Amino acid sequence: MSGNIFPLPFSTHLIFVAVAFVFFLIQFIRTKYKYEIIMAAAVAVTMLIYAKESKMWFYGIGILEFGLLLIALVAAIAEKKSRKELAAETGVSQSEADADTDGAEGEE
Repeated sequence: MSGNIFPLPFSTHLIFVAVAFVFFLIQFIRTKYKYEIIMAAAVAVTMLIYAKESKMWFYGIGILEFGLLLIALVAAIAEKKSRKELAAETGVSQSEADADTDGAEGEE
């Protein structure tokens, strides 16, 4: 396997991973959506590709990434559905519930 399997060099990939990880972590802290912490982990896992040079490792990381993305998708759909149901129970419209999640006061 070649030393550079991504279209970006290692240093650029490292910077991208660090920025994306921090972004998803801040978003998770702010909104508490579970899929954001899963995405932060998925982005960080891409660095494992440099740990070994075997094809089995490469494909294993790919399968792990695919699994994490599927879990994040399911978590996002479930979270949206549960928040929509919660908003319906409390009588708050979905846009107001989203605004409350984003840090808005929501007071009239």
